[in-house]
Amino acid sequence: RGVRLLHGSRASFGMFDSFTQSWQQMTEETMEQKKQEGFQFQVAYLLKQERVDLGTLKDIITQSAEVMGYKGWRKMMPGVESNPEVVEMKKHEKLIDACPTELKKDVGKIRGMEKIKLQKATGLTPQEINKTLKMYKEIEQLHRWLRKRAEAGKDIPKSTHQMLKMMLEPDGGMKRSMMAGKKPM
Repeated sequence: RGVRLLHGSRASFGMFDSFTQSWQQMTEETMEQKKQEGFQFQVAYLLKQERVDLGTLKDIITQSAEVMGYKGWRKMMPGVESNPEVVEMKKHEKLIDACPTELKKDVGKIRGMEKIKLQKATGLTPQEINKTLKMYKEIEQLHRWLRKRAEAGKDIPKSTHQMLKMMLEPDGGMKRSMMAGKKPM
């Protein structure tokens, strides 16, 4: 069933090993493709928006979930509901749904007392609320950057990798201090 290797580990040479590896590789490639489709949707959607608010963020979250296969019939598949990305998306949606309309339109007003009210209404921790607000600020920043690029007639990124390269260019339009600690979407 297997050959014993160094330190007691086993190498399996069963007939389904190559099938399993191929399946895992195909699944990873599909997820990467879905992430790129989600990114392209976000870019196209943000370019159409005059301004960004929490409603815009919710639209992006919802559409990304659909592109990634976390909505519709696929959400019934085992493991989807417990997927960390799905759990995170649901927290963001829950917070946005709990926000009064005036706070959705002016996120800058979400401070101390408003955060406490949202925390009580949603059951989310202050860290989770701050994470959603940080996500909003990043989307807002990306929106401004994309719109400036489009208005200047510059290329629009087609992937997260391409976006990071464009942002880091000397005339990329994004200050390096703003990029500190950023991860690709």
